Amino acid sequence: MPSGKNPRTLPKLEVEGISNPARSLEDAVHRADDVLVGVVTATTFASVHEGLPIATSTVQLTSSLKSSKPAPAPQVVVLQRGGPVPSASGGALAYLETDEALLLPGDRVVLLLAYWRGRAAL
Repeated sequence: MPSGKNPRTLPKLEVEGISNPARSLEDAVHRADDVLVGVVTATTFASVHEGLPIATSTVQLTSSLKSSKPAPAPQVVVLQRGGPVPSASGGALAYLETDEALLLPGDRVVLLLAYWRGRAAL
């Protein structure tokens, strides 16, 4: 972060999104084309003119629990809406929905990917 603050220490600011969430973990795994496990190695944030910042995270894959395609690439890049934003307290970490926490370096993650128009979506 340009300010030098650790994003993990910022207060959380949840922004309600529009989606069709899975009813359960079993439902989410059933909907997913791929279920991949990995570790976040880097995250950068880019400000946008209006709305939430964009977070770009690189995930080094360690295993595949379910795959619809031949061996996935050794790493994937995940784009998320959210990131550090100004607030009355000096800064907050804004993100969509509680169950879509921003990926940050060092996080061990399970990615449930669904393909739409040839591109994967979380």
